[in-house]
Amino acid sequence: MPAYASFQPRSNFHLFSDDGPPSSHWLRNLLAVVFACIALVIAKPVGNRALVFNTDVHEHIVELPVAAKDRFGKPSHGNIPVTVFRPDGDGPFPLVIINHGRTTGREGRGKPLRVRFEFAARYFVRKGFAVAVPTRLGYGWTADAGDPEDHSDDCKNLDSGAMLDAQASQNEAIARRLQQESWVDAGKTIVLGHSTGALAALAAGSRDIPGLMLTIAIAGGRAGSPGSHPGAPCVPEELAGHLTRLGREARAPSWWIYNENDMFFAPPAAQMWFDAYKAGGARASLTMLPPFGEDGHAWFVLANDQWQAMFDAELARHGFTQAGALKRPAATDHAALDDIKRLPALPEGGVEQYRKFLEMKMPRAFAVGPGGRYAAIAGDDAMSRSLALCRRERDTACRLYAVDDSVVW
Repeated sequence: MPAYASFQPRSNFHLFSDDGPPSSHWLRNLLAVVFACIALVIAKPVGNRALVFNTDVHEHIVELPVAAKDRFGKPSHGNIPVTVFRPDGDGPFPLVIINHGRTTGREGRGKPLRVRFEFAARYFVRKGFAVAVPTRLGYGWTADAGDPEDHSDDCKNLDSGAMLDAQASQNEAIARRLQQESWVDAGKTIVLGHSTGALAALAAGSRDIPGLMLTIAIAGGRAGSPGSHPGAPCVPEELAGHLTRLGREARAPSWWIYNENDMFFAPPAAQMWFDAYKAGGARASLTMLPPFGEDGHAWFVLANDQWQAMFDAELARHGFTQAGALKRPAATDHAALDDIKRLPALPEGGVEQYRKFLEMKMPRAFAVGPGGRYAAIAGDDAMSRSLALCRRERDTACRLYAVDDSVVW
C-alpha cells in the first residue's frame, strides 16, 4: 500500500486568526493553509483529548497551570497545552515562543485542541531553536475555563489591559518553566506572535523574562473586522494607550511587521500603534511590506517562502546566523523530470502520485523515503512540507527527489 498521497489542505479545521467576524476571501485564504498550524499526525488519546506528534522534530506537550482575570475581574484558570518542538541533540538551544491570534467567534475557540504552527516551528528548529507554541487560556481545551482576552463585540467599552496582562503572565510562565530544562539556553529567548498574538509578544516584552533578546510582532492588533470595517479596527486609540505603557516597560528590542493591504489593521492603525509604543521609550523597528494576496494579514501563515528568508537576515543581526530557510537543491543529471523509470523504488500509488506531481503548479516538491514512502506538495513552503509529510509517523530520512522543474536526486 502507498505510504502517502499528496498533501491537500483541508478547510474543515478552524485556524486561530483574529477578532473580526467571518467574511469571504480572507478566511478562505487562511483555511487553505490550516495545516501550517494544526496538521494532524500521530493520534494519541489523553483522557478525552486527541494529541498528535511529529517524532522527527521531537514534538511533545508541556501542560502548564495558569490563571488570569478578564476585563470584568472574573477569574479563570486551567492547564494550557504548550506544544514543544526541538532539534536533535541535547542542546542547550535558544528558545522561541510563538503566540497565536484570536478566533472569529466563541464557538471556534474550543477547536483545535491546540495550536501548533508546525511549519514556522520547523523553520526555527532548522535554525537550532527549541520552539514553544502555547494555546493560551480560554482557547482549545481550556475554552470553557473563561476568556481573559474577551472584549466588547460592539466596539464599545474596549479594555485591552486585562488581555495584555493575561498574555504577559502566561508567556512569562512558559519561558521560566522551559528555561528550567537542560536543553534550553536560558540566556537566549525570543517571543513572537501573529495578530492578537503579536500583542502577547509585546506584553511579554514588559516582563522580567530571563534572557529575553527580542520580541517580534507580526500583523499585531485587535478589534479588526474585514467584513464590517476593513482595515479600521475599533477605537485604536484605546490600544495605543496600553502600548505606550508596554513601550515604557519594554526590556528588549522589538521588530514589528505589517503588510500594506492588511484587511484587519491597515497602515494608519499600524503606524499609530507603533508610534505609541516608541513614545514609551521602547527600542523598536517597523517593516511595512508591500501588499500580499487579497489580505496581507495572512502573510505569516501563507508566505513562508518570503518571511523565512527575511527572518534569517534579521535574526543574524542578533547572533542567530544558522540558516532556517531551505535553499533549493541544485539540479542533478540523475534523470529527466518526466523519466518515470528512473524513480526510486515506489509502490504503484507513489508512481501515480509522481505523475500527478508533474501536473502540479510551481512551486512544488516531491520527496521520497525508505520503505516506499513519498509525498507531493505544491504551493508555499513546498520543500519543507513535502519532507515533513514524507516523514510523518516515523523518523525516516526522506529526501527531495524533484523540486519545481528539476530532478535534484
